[in-house]
Amino acid sequence: MRRDDRRRILAAVALAAALTLFLCGCSGAETASINFAALPSAEPQYIDAWPENDLTARIPEPQDGAIDYVRDFSDDGKYEIVWDFGSNAAFEEYIDTLQAQGYAEVAAASESASSGMLLEKDGVYLSIAYSGGTMNLLVMRETL
Repeated sequence: MRRDDRRRILAAVALAAALTLFLCGCSGAETASINFAALPSAEPQYIDAWPENDLTARIPEPQDGAIDYVRDFSDDGKYEIVWDFGSNAAFEEYIDTLQAQGYAEVAAASESASSGMLLEKDGVYLSIAYSGGTMNLLVMRETL
């Protein structure tokens, strides 16, 4: 199996785990107001620079590592970024940066090989899954 294929599988599993964590962590009233529609099909876009759009403008670019690919679901208020970090410490530093900018933890879970969390600020949710140096970040706007 090629490295890119392993990355895609890891990203898909991480996204599913993060979304499951997100769904389990929400109560009735909150659940009703968040757009939980399944992600439509979108091909990965392999890019070399941090994407610029309304959703990514709400979060900082990580200072370590490199972007692997993105998937654009912006018509549904979502945008996915898959980022390869140089180390676990760099990932933890990025989470600290998000929290310093006001993103509060809504839910979190971790195991020895992976972790997932949901952060929120001003109706913007960050569903984050991390494993093996790769972060899968789904940025979502709250919808009514």
